[in-house]
Amino acid sequence: MAEIVIDSAVQVLVEKLIAIASEEIGLILGVKKELASLKDSFTKIQAFLNDASKRQVEEEAAKLWLKDLENIAYEADNLLDEFNYEIVRRKVQIKNQMKRKVCFFFCFSNPVLFRSKLAHKIKNLNIKLKTVNDTAFGYLMPSREINSATFVPLVTETDSVTVDPIVIGREKDVSMIVDMLLSPNDEVVSVVPIPGMGGLGKTTFARLIFNDQRTRILESITNNVVQVEGREAILQQLKEELKDKRFLLVLDDLWNGEQEYWENFRSSLVGINSVNGNFIIVTTRSNDVASIVNPRYQHSLGILSDDDCWNIIKMRVFSNEEEVSEHLENIGREIARKCGGLPLAANMIGATLRRKDIHDWTSVLQSGFSDSNGDTIGVLQVLKLSFHRLPSPLLKKCFAYCSIFSEDEEIEKERLIQLWMAEGLLVEKDGDDMESLGTESFNVENHKSDPIPPRVRNLAIRSLDDHESYKMAIKENASYLRALFSNDKIPDSVLDDCKNLRTLALQENTKELSPSIAKLIHLRFIDVSFTKIRAFPESICQLYNLQTFRAFRCYKLQELPSQLRNLISLRHLVVDWENNFKMPIEIGKLTCLRTLKFFNVGNENGRRIEELGYLKNLKGEIAIHKLEHVNGKEEAARACLTEKPNIHKLKLVWNRWREGNNFNDEQVLEGLEPPPNIKSLSIEGFSGDNLPSWIMNRSISDQVIRLEKLIEFKLIGCERCLEIPALGHLPLLKFLTLRGLGNVRSIGPWFYYPRNYGVNESRRRGNNQLAFPALERFILNSMANLEEWTELSSTDSYQVVNAFPRLEYLGIYECPNITRFPSHGFPSLKELEIDDVERGGLLLDRIHNNNNSTSLTSLTLRNVLDVTCLPKRLFMTIKGLCLCTYTTALA
Repeated sequence: MAEIVIDSAVQVLVEKLIAIASEEIGLILGVKKELASLKDSFTKIQAFLNDASKRQVEEEAAKLWLKDLENIAYEADNLLDEFNYEIVRRKVQIKNQMKRKVCFFFCFSNPVLFRSKLAHKIKNLNIKLKTVNDTAFGYLMPSREINSATFVPLVTETDSVTVDPIVIGREKDVSMIVDMLLSPNDEVVSVVPIPGMGGLGKTTFARLIFNDQRTRILESITNNVVQVEGREAILQQLKEELKDKRFLLVLDDLWNGEQEYWENFRSSLVGINSVNGNFIIVTTRSNDVASIVNPRYQHSLGILSDDDCWNIIKMRVFSNEEEVSEHLENIGREIARKCGGLPLAANMIGATLRRKDIHDWTSVLQSGFSDSNGDTIGVLQVLKLSFHRLPSPLLKKCFAYCSIFSEDEEIEKERLIQLWMAEGLLVEKDGDDMESLGTESFNVENHKSDPIPPRVRNLAIRSLDDHESYKMAIKENASYLRALFSNDKIPDSVLDDCKNLRTLALQENTKELSPSIAKLIHLRFIDVSFTKIRAFPESICQLYNLQTFRAFRCYKLQELPSQLRNLISLRHLVVDWENNFKMPIEIGKLTCLRTLKFFNVGNENGRRIEELGYLKNLKGEIAIHKLEHVNGKEEAARACLTEKPNIHKLKLVWNRWREGNNFNDEQVLEGLEPPPNIKSLSIEGFSGDNLPSWIMNRSISDQVIRLEKLIEFKLIGCERCLEIPALGHLPLLKFLTLRGLGNVRSIGPWFYYPRNYGVNESRRRGNNQLAFPALERFILNSMANLEEWTELSSTDSYQVVNAFPRLEYLGIYECPNITRFPSHGFPSLKELEIDDVERGGLLLDRIHNNNNSTSLTSLTLRNVLDVTCLPKRLFMTIKGLCLCTYTTALA
């Protein structure tokens, strides 16, 4: 599949280079004519590539041509990126000079000399491209098309009589679908999509359903071979044969995701047969296709268990009478685990191991599937077909890039997207940014005994200690490398040669970065997470193309570079909030920033909260610390949180151990209203008596519900708060934590609904209401003065039927003085933990008495003084029980 990856890589590069050469970069640097020629050369090459992609070109010369073109394309990419770097560098210089009010021309190297060098390099590229173009005519001319088979990925035609390999583990799924087919149905044609990855056994599963005796397939449509042409003739023939009959149609391996085509096809089937209860089963590898054919229901096949995979292998290898030795079974089970739950893989491996000795089994276990079958049939064929079916060269390149990772390595989604960005695989267009669109690779960990191939682009290596040959090979390949992953320190002499690097990821043993890192002008991605780095060289702020800067879990890190504001291309800054250092000055200049996990508010200009106001593109999560430095509501509002709709998780933190009492927390929090789409909100260390209006919802109209998208809410360490906000009306709230609210004495009716909300809702819905309809987990912790938690009763203001219908976990800790609990039940409660609550037994009794059949499966009681016995009925469902009390009798 290597030549396919090269082809995809070249197509991606060529498309990118044509786009870049079309921009105004030539006008800015005075090389417009040269770039126009470069664009023309690549446009011609693109035509050859489009022609080649439609045919299966097997000639060795073609592969060499692709490899040559790839090398030139990368060279052009590096050159044009140098142009881009120079433009960005000039922008940064201009901004800095304007700020200092210094009026003179940039102190760059001679611009005339720079322009001359660029023009010369482009000219040399054009000469190389002309040679490549001329070579292409030698084997991609139309006259040769007769000798080149049209390339169509291998798709086997599915029938209903083929005997499948051994099938295990699908009995329940088959029974479920067959029961569905035989049940009464009001629709003329129902569709059951079965999506899943290749090798999962979807075709085999469809055959099992089709051939199940209960589906009563009595005859084919017709015994006569009728030649009909045209849509109308075919439909008329089907209508004649299917009248008054129910049918089951299986569409296997469907790829077409055009809604219009599907609707047209389905309408035709509805038109030929008006009998209810017809079914179409669709197997597909595309979730999009599954959603189109039936947006409401899909039957997804799960992967098989390791035991099922081993049973398939065992049945393919051994006869029923053969006894399997314990040693061989242990090896076999390890091989089965590597099948990843795919029945195709298990069947293929089983066929390979037939009549093989233990050495062959061990070899398969150590080498994986790559050496298990010499032909193109099996898992690799499935992967190759799926690879061919990817809709664009960009997706193929993204897929191939993942081979840089070690086997079974966990890949963080955000990090992978950022790596794709660094490689230039995600292109912004039509308003979608690179993150939303969310190469030939070589991994030393997977090829420890192999030499590093020449001109490798991406390299991952764990340690250089025992591989002197690798050190030399890396240095020899340094100028070609675009991505370097290492858990070991890379010598400065090697790093200096990696002048075209886009990605640098270092871990564990790295303690510092060389100042010469500034020479890596193409760098888009730096990851030094989990390293022992204390500080970064200031020269890192000259990497003007840098998009991602990751320093996660760097516990010795003391500061970020002071000139970080110069990295104007930066989109993702991933640093732990636990690093208690000052923010770099004027971080608001990083207007491309999407990810900023935390922000420490400072007292100095350039470190105030208003810096966040300039960052319009922030998304995901952010924690804002040291809010005690904010001087009131007006300044807080300059963070413009409500104008950042893509922030879904927000944490607002004050220092709880401040000195003095003259706090302005109430005004500050009023100005920090989150965006309307916020899903997770945490407020910590707030020292006001009252929460702001956007939380409390004292009164609410029928039309407006603030925080309606909230899923998680935490109030922590807000010692002076007098009242808990109304939260029961929030439709999506699942997780609620109230901890360290030392002044709260009562949880009353206002906790369930805002004032007037019950009246308005009851008028609209009658008397039926739910409080906390989605809440699943509720924690009350460290509330020393809490005395009562009362239910929402039926009064003129509130009409309620029940509360907490989905609550599964309730934990009440360190609330020693609470003596009154709500009388309503918790019908879905599974886990109850009560710790240091003297009257906690009363709550347990209330829960038990209000639930006809308790749902509790786990109970923990610590320091609960009023428990003398446990209900017998509790032991019918309980699976976990922990008791630690000071009572003298417990029976």
